[in-house]
Amino acid sequence: GAPSAPRSAPKAPIGKRTAQVILLIPLENFIGLLRAHGIRFCVIGGHAVNAYVEPVVTLDLDIVVAVDQIEQVETLLASHFQVKRFAHSINVSVPGSDLRV
Repeated sequence: GAPSAPRSAPKAPIGKRTAQVILLIPLENFIGLLRAHGIRFCVIGGHAVNAYVEPVVTLDLDIVVAVDQIEQVETLLASHFQVKRFAHSINVSVPGSDLRV
């Protein structure tokens, strides 16, 4: 088929745009860290949906990590972020940021 037109920037109130910009730095650091260490992951949840629809602001990033890398991921992330381990998840946060992974 014909190539699709580029998506326009989200039409959000200034407050939401500001929140998106503030989140980029911790989010870029987080994703860059995973990539630099060869961690196999997949983005799921709201951010994944935003790739296909009109984006909405979400302050959490949901990812799935390869099972055989969970211990490596936990150690890696704990050296850069605040990490809390639960039975079926690892929650990651950044002091001073509303971003939750």
